[in-house]
Amino acid sequence: MNPLKLSVPLPDVLHEVDGDIRIKGSRISLYHIVSAYEERWIGAHAMVFYYPTLSLREIEKVLAFYEANRAAVGEYVRECKALMDAAFAKAKRLPIEEYRRRFEAVHGRPSERAERATPAVEPQEVPPVAPVS
Repeated sequence: MNPLKLSVPLPDVLHEVDGDIRIKGSRISLYHIVSAYEERWIGAHAMVFYYPTLSLREIEKVLAFYEANRAAVGEYVRECKALMDAAFAKAKRLPIEEYRRRFEAVHGRPSERAERATPAVEPQEVPPVAPVS
């Protein structure tokens, strides 16, 4: 996946899997934790809700590693982002009209879907209620 390397040794909470640095026992990467922390200003306590498979202690260890090695980890995160941006730029994207055409070929036009989804119901006459004396 990611051929990047860090110039500092990894703490016990992180390991390299398929060229990506991840939290042990998880598919969540160092990139995701640091990006959430730096770009979205999410602290360790809030990250537990975003990444429920991680413990608060694991997130705190990753952030402590980041703080202790800010330059090296920051460079790693920037290189990861550059690789992802390059892959996104290369990705084949269809114009919205093509997506719409494909969707309608499978599901029909919006008016046709509405007709199929809403059965015609004839209004029924409600008998008058007798007044209470």
